[in-house]
Amino acid sequence: MKEKSKVIGKLDKNLAKLGDAIINFVISAALTVFYRKPTGLKVKNETLKRAWLSVYGRTGIKRGFMSPQDLAEAYIAYLWLNNKLSIENAVEVCVKRIFEIGPSSRNEIEKAIQACIEDLLKI
Repeated sequence: MKEKSKVIGKLDKNLAKLGDAIINFVISAALTVFYRKPTGLKVKNETLKRAWLSVYGRTGIKRGFMSPQDLAEAYIAYLWLNNKLSIENAVEVCVKRIFEIGPSSRNEIEKAIQACIEDLLKI
């Protein structure tokens, strides 16, 4: 966790912007595989926030600077930029999780998305 704390301290808003695009693509791609039809969505900030707090608690949160949702996005971007996570692997992780949960309602989809993000944040 010490190494992750160092990484978390380096996260910023620019990484969060990139991470936003990565997360939205990965989740959309995974849902496309699950539903067998093109699906595109924007992951809700509340979902990102819950995922970060579930995995890291309040670590890295800086009032007025880095929110939990920004940290989740920035961390995913950091992993990708540093070759610790490929887009293909991220999609595979999420597809596996979504098929395990088998969401049928909007609420279950949100829970599945949160579980996917939690899995990615643990990498």
